[in-house]
Amino acid sequence: MNIVMQWLGQAGFVLNLADGVKVCIDPYLSHSVESAEGLHRLMPINILPEQLGCDIIISTHDHLDHFDPDTIIPVYNESDAVFMGPSSCLEHYKALGLSPDRFHVLDRGQQKTLMGLSIKAVAAEHTSGKYSDAIGVVIDDGTYVIYHTGDSEYTEEVVHEVAGLKPDVMFVPINGRWGNMTAQQAAQLVSAVQPKIAVPMHYGMFAENTADPQEFIDACAGIGWHGTIILPHML
Repeated sequence: MNIVMQWLGQAGFVLNLADGVKVCIDPYLSHSVESAEGLHRLMPINILPEQLGCDIIISTHDHLDHFDPDTIIPVYNESDAVFMGPSSCLEHYKALGLSPDRFHVLDRGQQKTLMGLSIKAVAAEHTSGKYSDAIGVVIDDGTYVIYHTGDSEYTEEVVHEVAGLKPDVMFVPINGRWGNMTAQQAAQLVSAVQPKIAVPMHYGMFAENTADPQEFIDACAGIGWHGTIILPHML
């Protein structure tokens, strides 16, 4: 079996994993950020939230482009998906009037087994709602290991926790502002983690908060990491 990965834009990905389990991380499928913060969406919405068809929805932190009520509520209403994320996301989720029975808290250091997947929260350096409890996520389906950093700055704590993880796939932000690492720092983290495949993310969604993925490609080559880099494509 191969991992099928589909990009929703920003940090959002749909992963088709073992036994047909479909996981979505950080879906942002609305214009809520433009409404709340005035940032114009550049990428089209190519799928409606209620059409995702995912079994598990993971939010790495409580920012609109990662935990988006305009995405979460339709998914909740039109599917049996379960939701996961740190405590700040649970607080927001309950404030929306959604059943906590369908939400699994995943705070840093916690590991949950769900639908045959091992899902672990690791350190990320980023704000989240009222808290600083943003997470990265490591998913192991028994065949492949996937590491999604979430939004994060480059810090020694993050590096220490994931160095040598050697996942099959690693997703890493490259936009270099508003609490995220630069392309050069992302390359340094990739070098420490040593994934088989690195996928840059968190660019191209907003004109005010984007980056050129070529800078990441050049940075990886410049520090001597020559693994496979895949530039994501829209769903």
